[in-house]
Amino acid sequence: MHEKLQKIKGKVATGSLQLDADGLGSAPLAKQLKQAFGNTLKLKIKDNSLQEGADYIQFQATADSLLGIYYQNINIVFYIYQEDIACLIAAVLPKIWNFSWAYPDLPPYTPMMPEAKTTASFFNRLSFVEPIQALFSSHDFPEGHTPHGKLKLVNVNPDLYENKRIYSGINYLCILDLYSLPLLSANLLQFMNISGSLSTYFYGHVEQQEEDHAQLQLIADLSLEKELDIFKFAINQLKLYTSTSVYDIRPFSGVSLLGEISIEDQQSQSMELVWPIGSTSLMFQNDQSIPFPGFATFKEYFPKDYARFPIELKGDELAIHELKLTLSLISPAISHIFLSIGTHENWKRLSLIQDIISIENLDLQWDITPGNNKNTQFYILSDFNVGGGIVEVSAGLPDFVFYGDLGLYQTVNFSQLFTHFFPQAHLPEVEVLDLSVEADIQQKTYNFEIEIADGWELALQGAKGAKPLPLKNMSMQLEHDSYSTFATITSVLYIAEVPIKLVAMKDSQESNKGWEFTGSTGLYQEISINKLLKYMAKQFGLSDSDFPQVLEGLTFSNLELYFETLVQAFRFTGEAQFEIEEDNAIDITVQIDLKKNELGAYEKTFSGFLTIGDLVFDIEFSKNLQDSILIATHSYLEVQKIHIQKLVEKVSPSVAKVLSISEYPMETKDIILGVDRSTTHTSHRSESATSSDSPTTFFFGLDVVGKSSPTGQNVQADKNIPVFITSQEIESTQAQKFNQLIKQRQLNLPKNGIPQGIMPMLEDSKGREPANQPAP
Repeated sequence: MHEKLQKIKGKVATGSLQLDADGLGSAPLAKQLKQAFGNTLKLKIKDNSLQEGADYIQFQATADSLLGIYYQNINIVFYIYQEDIACLIAAVLPKIWNFSWAYPDLPPYTPMMPEAKTTASFFNRLSFVEPIQALFSSHDFPEGHTPHGKLKLVNVNPDLYENKRIYSGINYLCILDLYSLPLLSANLLQFMNISGSLSTYFYGHVEQQEEDHAQLQLIADLSLEKELDIFKFAINQLKLYTSTSVYDIRPFSGVSLLGEISIEDQQSQSMELVWPIGSTSLMFQNDQSIPFPGFATFKEYFPKDYARFPIELKGDELAIHELKLTLSLISPAISHIFLSIGTHENWKRLSLIQDIISIENLDLQWDITPGNNKNTQFYILSDFNVGGGIVEVSAGLPDFVFYGDLGLYQTVNFSQLFTHFFPQAHLPEVEVLDLSVEADIQQKTYNFEIEIADGWELALQGAKGAKPLPLKNMSMQLEHDSYSTFATITSVLYIAEVPIKLVAMKDSQESNKGWEFTGSTGLYQEISINKLLKYMAKQFGLSDSDFPQVLEGLTFSNLELYFETLVQAFRFTGEAQFEIEEDNAIDITVQIDLKKNELGAYEKTFSGFLTIGDLVFDIEFSKNLQDSILIATHSYLEVQKIHIQKLVEKVSPSVAKVLSISEYPMETKDIILGVDRSTTHTSHRSESATSSDSPTTFFFGLDVVGKSSPTGQNVQADKNIPVFITSQEIESTQAQKFNQLIKQRQLNLPKNGIPQGIMPMLEDSKGREPANQPAP
């Protein structure tokens, strides 16, 4: 006899055996017993019950407390198994016993029925046909390895465990009448083909799943086959289960059917059909991949637009990773199907754009509600590799266009992605914050939206004194098809802390052009011309004082910017209010162009236009930037009738009032407006001159067609008559400066100046001179 058995035998003979580590000589066995029964069993060994063999000792005893029963008779055998002490303990429990005696904290459940209330565990209400037999085993014996001899020693019929697994821990053997179980609904019994009393064995055990979580299971054999649509079910077991304590980390209880499932004639897979207690449905979800039987098997479930599926796939490249079924017990029938069919791990990725985009994997998902009101939802989930980063995308009916975003912690080789489409374009290496993809594989069109972490320092090549242009908040959009790629860049340039939102577009077919950026300030954002010029001085190495003084004090409410990266020319266009007199201004648009000269330094030029009513006047600035004058010209293609009074009123209501201009229309093709915004000068005015509120000198000049002056006098003339309306007297020096800018020579001012008023110019032998009597 083995030494360990010899020691236990001596303690049994003296009645001193304790089922602890010292008494058994095995700490693992002592721990198993305490975990199974909740305490260390205290035994009273029955006299003359000890029997022994070469490899075992067997005896009867009374346990002071076992599974909630006081003074329970038990049979015990100790034997050697795999060179260690092993044990079987068997007991027949009282007929009135139920599981609440051993497990008083079984969790309650709530039936899946309208207005159902939470109910105590259904294990507490199981009624047994015969007393339960409890069997503790220190070792696990799989099916076909029943320890017949040892079971006989503890008075257990080994035939009852033939082809049954004996679990390590406590095993239960009981008989229940399925039809009389209050738990099972009529729909479930009908599904199991049970229509009358049927007593059957339930084999139970306690499964210690985690340190603080154990599950009690009772399993009965069934023999049932069902075929619903393309699915075949072979049901061979009914399982009742519950957590052993409501205080477990995940307390639950339920009923399920165990067996196998197959799709048409494919190989069967193990399955568990879960019955939410009280419901009219069974639920199935696979726990391992199922071989994909081919698309033809699922043709009844495919959407009508399946023919437009964008990717050619073979059945052997796929497997069913997830299958969820809902079986209605009322019909019975399949009431809901969810399929997730994906590529194998060794699937070769599919290239969409060489070295740029490839499909790493595919997951085809169907969500189907069969029946008369059939509803099918279809999705494709995938991982695209874009420039080395994984983009998680999805597509669905009816167009199968993929949409997705860059995955968490993924990085993209921006330079590789961009230069593939624009080999000649040079962008700095930048960090990609986010990337979105829209891909229509069938049409071979791809859109990328890229958010960039840092800006773009645009170097102004060869420009003396200029600094790199810092573009911030940069993002890019690429639109690619079979013919070309179109790119759009958005960014922000700050000018005197005012943001200019810029957009640039480029076609891959236009390899000889740079990026053309355009943009403007936002709503209600203003920047003065002085701040703008200081910015230009700092950024482009220019002077901030050389600008037409007539523009002094302007504030732009809408500043637009255009520049091209290859030529690196810039154009600033601003809108402002051009004040002629206090509380009255006209619209002015000023354009400042920056271009490199032969020496590589930037130079600026000014142009613009005035808007008066619906007339636009092109501006000519003085070449002497210190002169505060300008000439603005509007020319018609054909002769038009002009009410000069309305024009003057828009420029200066006070001047129009002082001059008492009549509404007499004049016919003309050319109108000029001269403005001098220098400080008001003192000069001799005509005796008829009166004062106005305008500190700015201005005049209108018209080349009038006809033989009548605005005074109403008939004037004999064979040519057009120049007519001037002056806000105040214009001296000879002013007249000479204005004449240098006037392109319509017939509208030159008299070299000696001109008085305030409305003045037609008549021609005599000495040339053109003002009429003798100016208009009042």
